[in-house]
Amino acid sequence: MTRCVKIFLVLLGVCLIPLSSSAQQRKGRIHKSNGLRFSFFDSTIDSLESTVMNDGFFHVGSSFMSHVNTLGRDNNVDQWSINPHVGYQKNNLDVYVNGFFWSETTPKWAETDVGISKLWQLSDPLSIQATYEHAFINYGTDDDKFGLTNLISTQFSWTNKFFDLDTRYEYDWGRSQATILELSIGHQVNIYDVFTDDKVEITPRFYLTYLGGNTYPVRLFYPNSLFAAPSPEAFHVAAYEIELPFTWRKIGSSEINLTFTLVFPQNVLPEEGSGNATFFVAASFVKILPFGHGKKH
Repeated sequence: MTRCVKIFLVLLGVCLIPLSSSAQQRKGRIHKSNGLRFSFFDSTIDSLESTVMNDGFFHVGSSFMSHVNTLGRDNNVDQWSINPHVGYQKNNLDVYVNGFFWSETTPKWAETDVGISKLWQLSDPLSIQATYEHAFINYGTDDDKFGLTNLISTQFSWTNKFFDLDTRYEYDWGRSQATILELSIGHQVNIYDVFTDDKVEITPRFYLTYLGGNTYPVRLFYPNSLFAAPSPEAFHVAAYEIELPFTWRKIGSSEINLTFTLVFPQNVLPEEGSGNATFFVAASFVKILPFGHGKKH
């Protein structure tokens, strides 16, 4: 076991121990791919955060990933990525644009996604989120560029004071199609007023990902190979993933995130890479530009 993996597992074990006598119930959303992750509580800071979200705000920022990865398949390509984004959110409706710069693709600017996402709070413990994205793919052949250009996903979340459970189903289609089912469990710890009107979130999380039998979606690596071979199985395990994000948020102003991820790929086809565990680090900065009563002066 490498040194970085050992350090990651020690950090995960420490963060799984509750840092407060009882974790307050979360009424927000966790969306794995978005930079903004919001939580609601009955504190002054959370009331301010809720006001900012209800009034509406622009968010603009960028993230860096040390190793481009999808479901643990590294394809023996050591590449990094930059992901700028801009969007507007109000009343749990988010409209955004994401860009993807990948160091080993041709051209380097690989993809642009335009998306819209809506969260509905069904009750205190239950919520549902629906997302649609359209991808403009710039690399590869025409089959690659138009293979998987649309994404629709639905996520159900159940929260309590000890942990939250998520079930996410994703369907990608264009000239071809692919399906993903993702199950996850996590525990969120919050530290308030580290400086002023801010908080730190630590959210260790475990993911179990299944891929549908139709196609493997491999959009991140080889410019001339968008898909691997189809599998005859309806759904099968593709990866186990452990994620440890640290997020500092100045309410109504900005957010900094640092996330450590360890992926254990399963049932990897020979042309997809070695199947060894993949460790990578992601960092992001988001500037929040609020309106109304939540605006920071």
